[in-house]
Amino acid sequence: MPKKILVLSLTVFAVLGGLAPVHAEYNPPPGTGWLYSLYAPSMLSGGASAVSDLSPSGDALNPAASGAKQRLTLDLSYLGLFGIDGGTRLGHVVNAGVTRPSPARVLSASAHFITSPFASLDFGTFAALRRGAESAPGQP
Repeated sequence: MPKKILVLSLTVFAVLGGLAPVHAEYNPPPGTGWLYSLYAPSMLSGGASAVSDLSPSGDALNPAASGAKQRLTLDLSYLGLFGIDGGTRLGHVVNAGVTRPSPARVLSASAHFITSPFASLDFGTFAALRRGAESAPGQP
């Protein structure tokens, strides 16, 4: 009996394992690799990095990026997305954020609004809100 269960288990595992690549395909919309780079002009020019200490915009990649901030930080940015096809379509990126340190923790929040009518950056229109609290250096 245990041998039959083992054979049945291995057969089921092999069949499901063979089907996994069909269901595990990752095919994101065009341009989504640029999404985090649009969260701040400095990320767009230098590339978005998980080890960046940009705050509050860097919190999208690294929630602890604000942890070492010592001063109030306000962030507001706008990016216009122009098409290269000569059309009159225009996309918009608006980012806003605040980082407020206190003796015990660093509070951070950011909002992002992106709209893109282009097929090469197929984002459509969406908004994202992020908030977080990190312990200040030296605090548990």
